[in-house]
Amino acid sequence: MDLNERLQRVEDRLAIQDLISRYGITLDDRRYDEVGELYTEDARFWQHVPAAGTDVRGRREIVEFYRQRLGNVGPSYHYHHGHIVEFIDARTARGVVTAHAEMGVEGRMVLVGFRYHDLYAKGIDDRWRFAERETWFHYFMPADELPARYSDEIRRTWPGEPLAADLPESLPSYQREPHAPFNRVSNSGK
Repeated sequence: MDLNERLQRVEDRLAIQDLISRYGITLDDRRYDEVGELYTEDARFWQHVPAAGTDVRGRREIVEFYRQRLGNVGPSYHYHHGHIVEFIDARTARGVVTAHAEMGVEGRMVLVGFRYHDLYAKGIDDRWRFAERETWFHYFMPADELPARYSDEIRRTWPGEPLAADLPESLPSYQREPHAPFNRVSNSGK
C-alpha cells in the first residue's frame, strides 16, 4: 500500500467513526430522516436473536422502524465505546461497535448494553453508510432491575416478552467457560 492509499485508509476510518457518532446523535435528536441517510438504500437492520419486526430492509423501512420504536420513548442517549474496523476493500468494511444506551420510558430509565456488527459501504458520492447493522444485546431492561438480574440469562426484559441475552451466552468462547450459566449444573457434580 503506497502513501496515498494509506492516507485514504486513514480518512476512510475517520469517516466511518464519524458515521458511528452521527448515528447516535441523530437518533437521540429524533432526526429520523437524517438517520435514514446514514444507511444505503438497500440496507438491512436486524437483531441477532430475532424479535417481532426487527429484521428491517431498505432505508425507508428502517426510518419507519425507528419512528415506531422510539415514538413513545422519552429522552435517549446512545454512547459508543470501542470500535473495530476491518477493511474488505477500498469501498467496503466490517466493524464491531460496543455501546450502551439510556432511555426514558413511561417514567422509568431503561438501560441497554449491546454490540453492533456492521457492514459499511462507500457510495458513489464517497460517503460511508451502513449496508448492514446487526444488534447483539447484553442487556435491555429498566435500570432498577439491572443489579438483581445482571447475572441472569434473561436480561432482555423490555420491550415485550423477556428473552435471553445474546451476549455473552451465545459465543462459543463463553460457552466453554465453567462459569457459563448452563455449565453450572453440569460442573457442580464434578
